[in-house]
Amino acid sequence: MKLTVNENMMKTLEEYKIIDSEKAVITFEPGTIWSYIKQGTDNVGVALLGQGKFAVDAIVETESGAYGEAHSGELDGIQFYLGAHEIEKISKEASDSDLTSLGYASNIALRNAMESKLDLDKKNHTGKIDIRGDGGIFLGEDTHDTKLVLVASRDSTVFTYGKKVFVLNDKNMVYVTKDRVSIGGDGKRTIIVDKDGISGIPELEDLGESIGRAVSSAMEGISRVTRELSRGSFSSHGHRRHGQSSYQAWDNVDEFDWDD
Repeated sequence: MKLTVNENMMKTLEEYKIIDSEKAVITFEPGTIWSYIKQGTDNVGVALLGQGKFAVDAIVETESGAYGEAHSGELDGIQFYLGAHEIEKISKEASDSDLTSLGYASNIALRNAMESKLDLDKKNHTGKIDIRGDGGIFLGEDTHDTKLVLVASRDSTVFTYGKKVFVLNDKNMVYVTKDRVSIGGDGKRTIIVDKDGISGIPELEDLGESIGRAVSSAMEGISRVTRELSRGSFSSHGHRRHGQSSYQAWDNVDEFDWDD
């Protein structure tokens, strides 16, 4: 079912933490303009426009050391939160001047801007959103135009920031970046897969080196044949010169479909 934004705009009177968990905090300053996100007749979250900041502690201690990263920054533009909240308790109706100070001529203009971005972010959403429970989903963007998604509950945190992905709870962690995957947990061995191979599993730690040796050996064989060809060591009929035995692997070379 399509998500929409309510036309009525509200304004916060106090600082409000839209997410406040052990691993993550997202806070909006007083004066933030917001409205309900609706799915049918149900309020399933809020769209926000104002000064905000985030901090995520995506670090887990393992027997191999600390893994993950901590991220913090300021939020910019229209942001979305899906889940239960109590922001209306510290809010009042926004005035026309509140909206014009942010560059919007009316409630409808801001609502349209929020819905336009909401459609872009959630255009393929067809399921029913259930906001019961202690968790929430935040979709936003920081002042460096880096997109972030935070799914936070009492027991677990999922955080995507640019091309980085963190999934963690009190005991387990999965950390994915452009060139590395780390899997571990509190007091547990950490397995790392990156360009250097696999580490954390002694039985597999030399796998990357073994593959490298095999590839190197194969490349040496190719180089040797190339050198022989460049020196004219093989005849066009696939037989070695100077009366040596035939080299059968090259007899039917013309039958292969080589790329131009």
